[in-house]
Amino acid sequence: MAGIAETLVGAMIYSGYIVLFFGIFVMVLAVLNKAKFRTYRLDRFYRPVFTFLTPAYNEEQFIEGTIRAFLNTSYPSRLKQMVIVNDGSTDRTREIAGRYATHVVNASTGRTRPGKKKVTSRYPRIVLINREGGGKG
Repeated sequence: MAGIAETLVGAMIYSGYIVLFFGIFVMVLAVLNKAKFRTYRLDRFYRPVFTFLTPAYNEEQFIEGTIRAFLNTSYPSRLKQMVIVNDGSTDRTREIAGRYATHVVNASTGRTRPGKKKVTSRYPRIVLINREGGGKG
């Protein structure tokens, strides 16, 4: 019985050393990682570019409001773009979105043509992708 108790005590001591070593190892890694990220500070004026992806299938009632809400965001126009994927709508979604598009893409051929609007410093890039025979997700 004494041999089992000594073995258990020894195992607990060694497992304590392992936990202690692992804890110290993790703390050293955390300190090194923090030091590494100090050198990668971002400029406080940094703004990432973002793309607003909008799926549209028979969205005639809502697509214009969605586009206008995107245009009215206070984010800089040069840093934002909108991609509208018209998934074979049978209503006027294609026509309405086409009024705002700066680029129109035919999904089946991959060809791009200029839209009705031009990209300017005040007007962001809006891409309309038309899929024929869509509506299946």
